[in-house]
Amino acid sequence: MFDMELSNYSYPIEYRDVILSFMKKRIDEGLSRSRSSCFSLYLERFTVYMHEIGVKNLNRLSGHIKRFIGERATLYTASTVSATISCLRSFFAYIHEIGETEMNLGLFLPNVRYAAEDPIPSAFSSDEVKRILDCVDRCNPKGKRDYAMLMLAARLGIRSSDICGAWFFKV
Repeated sequence: MFDMELSNYSYPIEYRDVILSFMKKRIDEGLSRSRSSCFSLYLERFTVYMHEIGVKNLNRLSGHIKRFIGERATLYTASTVSATISCLRSFFAYIHEIGETEMNLGLFLPNVRYAAEDPIPSAFSSDEVKRILDCVDRCNPKGKRDYAMLMLAARLGIRSSDICGAWFFKV
């Protein structure tokens, strides 16, 4: 599964082995599939950028990190830039830990603070729940399925990820 997840990403040859060992370590430590996909994307962007500007040695990254982050800040949202920085901090700590760099390059990363967007409501009122449930057409199988899923969430508080992962034979 590890190789299949990373096959969608293309890393420059000079960075490939260290990135694959980093990702294997993080996945073995329990990094989720979605987070590992994000890490892979951020590392692909970073290493391709470094390759394109001619930086092919991990010890020569430090002078270019802030420029990379600065350029990303103009292209992506603050949350994406913050997540990229978090990923790079972890990667830089790893390459320092295994002796690829003399110092932890994460020290060169800026702190990014951003105001989160309006959050999705964490709870609905009883009236809102009733109105949502009343909107479901229970005259067909899909409507009955949808209604059952909504009831599991509304009445039992089961998370959507658990509901979607439920199988009939498990019930």
